[in-house]
Amino acid sequence: MPYHENSSISGYLTDSFEGISRTFTDFEEVPTPGHNRLVKAKRFGRWWMLKGLKPEASTEAVYRQALCKELEVMLMMQHPGVVQTVGMERVETLGDCIVMEYVDGSTLKNFLEGDSTPALRRTIFGKLVEALAYVHSLGIAHRDLKPENIMVTRNGQNVKIIDFGLADTDAHAILKQPAGTQNYMAPEQSMTARPDVRNDLYSLGLIIIDMQLGHRYERVAAHCLKPIGQRYQSCEELQEDLRRLQSRHTVVRRWLMAALLLVLLAVIGVQTWMLQRGTANRQVIEQRIDSIHRQLEEQQVHDRQQREAMAKTMTQSLGLLGDSIRHLTANNRQLLADLNRLSDAKHEAMTALHREMKHTQIDRHLDTLTQWAWHWPDMSERILRVNRFIYSYCERLDDSFSSDEKRQIQEAMLDEWQKWNQRISQSAGKSYKQTSGKKSLQH
Repeated sequence: MPYHENSSISGYLTDSFEGISRTFTDFEEVPTPGHNRLVKAKRFGRWWMLKGLKPEASTEAVYRQALCKELEVMLMMQHPGVVQTVGMERVETLGDCIVMEYVDGSTLKNFLEGDSTPALRRTIFGKLVEALAYVHSLGIAHRDLKPENIMVTRNGQNVKIIDFGLADTDAHAILKQPAGTQNYMAPEQSMTARPDVRNDLYSLGLIIIDMQLGHRYERVAAHCLKPIGQRYQSCEELQEDLRRLQSRHTVVRRWLMAALLLVLLAVIGVQTWMLQRGTANRQVIEQRIDSIHRQLEEQQVHDRQQREAMAKTMTQSLGLLGDSIRHLTANNRQLLADLNRLSDAKHEAMTALHREMKHTQIDRHLDTLTQWAWHWPDMSERILRVNRFIYSYCERLDDSFSSDEKRQIQEAMLDEWQKWNQRISQSAGKSYKQTSGKKSLQH
């Protein structure tokens, strides 16, 4: 019957899916050492992990056998703690690849480098032991157990054991040879090709040390690292030892809680007895308490008054200190202004003195004066003129200069004139010194 004649038949009218591909797309290479090749790809809108062989190894029979063996081992396992495998497919440009679920998370190594609590790490370790026990229950030895081959999911912090490339069972007869990662490999793995689940327990002991799970787990790790005949023979034995340690810890904790409870009850009993004994003296106790309260209140009032008085005194002191600082600053400014004014006055006095000396032409005569015979006849009068100029100049200074400041200006002019007079005396000879020395200036 044609479709349009039977309206009871329902269904989609297209066999295509928008944005969803039946083939693998969006390939992202995951760097990995060795002969294997890991590629992240998307199909049906979901991410998958493809594991194949690198081009240089794809033609080697031993590597192809190893890939098929890994597929057989992984297909034996169906557990939430083990990476799930779909099968093997030939993918364009990649060749034959094992198709596995993509685990959204980080390796245990990267997880331990971040911030995590001991409780969370112990929970993750419990999930890891549970997953490893399942793997061992199928007769599979991983033989490369290490933090890099354990994933911690982003959602829920669940555990996923990955990379069964070196895994082996007694049922397989091919590729029997020693294998493992040096830092996490049991000593006997380097000497025998026979798979043994106890090899993984040795690696698990090293992982316990990396995870820093606490004091109780140090004993378990030490047991894992013993020689193969003395270490745990199975994950179940390890789990049972952990339960015993946990039970022992629980018993000790309960005893401590019971002891603490007894001490608490004893304290309560003593306090109750003391309260009953002191019932007769309750009024006395209340009076003493009231007295203490009053004393405390009076002391608080007294302390508050003292603080207020101290604050007031400090405020006044700060005010006086501020006034003193302002006065001192004003005095310093005035002193600096006076010093500058006095310096300017001395400079003007020196300028006037030099101008007067040039007017008397004493400086010109000084260059040719060698003997008293060549002395100007009115040389003494010219010297006295300069001398009188100094005294008259200082007398003409206004009253803004104090007597001491006028004296300082006059001494500065006399000192300058003394230097000129000494040059005149040295040039004119001894007789000139006797007539125009310091005595003349003082006159």
